Amino acid sequence: VEAGAEEGGEGGAGDGGSLEVSVQEAEARLLFLLADSPRECATVGLWRAYAGAPARAEEASTPRRVVRRAVLEALAAHPRARVVVTGHSLGGALAQLCAYDLTHSRDFAAASSAAPLTVVAFAAPRLFNAAFRRRMDEVEAVGRLRALRVVCAADIIARVPPRSVGGSHGVSSRLAIHASRRGGATRLSGPGFTLRRDDPHDAELWRVLPADAHCCHALYLRGEATRAVAVPLDAPWPFGEGAGGEA
Repeated sequence: VEAGAEEGGEGGAGDGGSLEVSVQEAEARLLFLLADSPRECATVGLWRAYAGAPARAEEASTPRRVVRRAVLEALAAHPRARVVVTGHSLGGALAQLCAYDLTHSRDFAAASSAAPLTVVAFAAPRLFNAAFRRRMDEVEAVGRLRALRVVCAADIIARVPPRSVGGSHGVSSRLAIHASRRGGATRLSGPGFTLRRDDPHDAELWRVLPADAHCCHALYLRGEATRAVAVPLDAPWPFGEGAGGEA
């Protein structure tokens, strides 16, 4: 599915005017054939999970319509609210797609405050092409988006589909949690975590051997780490200084 924003696009039913994505499922190709496409692309399965199958795309009950409507209603009631989109695993990829959708919506731009939309994706697979990631970087560079991927360094799910078959993450900034399994518990190891903005293909993580799939992929959900890591509320986004390395 090519998801490039069209500046002159008409809004869908119930949306008012918005920068609609151009969905061309009839011309959908294998992901590796879209790897070098200049258009922003996501997998057909991910798009359908968000927007529904073509026959349902205009229905008010699709996740995309429900989310858009809920966000606009919340902003109408709380004009100064900040919008944060988050998800885990497939939900992390859906969060990135939703963030793309909202930041290209005229209705959202008109309703939201000056604060950028925030997306935090946990353990998300690589279901986009490089053009999608570059577009999200551009949106972030102009101050309309704050984006972060959070991964356990040994989590294999966050490495697939690999770059060799065209897979790419939707955003560049990455917080990697370094954990190891010792004494029946998952513990932070080494520096605990590293923050990188200059490694979109996760070359650093490919040097880490995959480990216990459940612990690595579900670490965020079960509180299995024995050492707490707290982030001060007034810390700079996402936290720590510098373009790469440890934070």
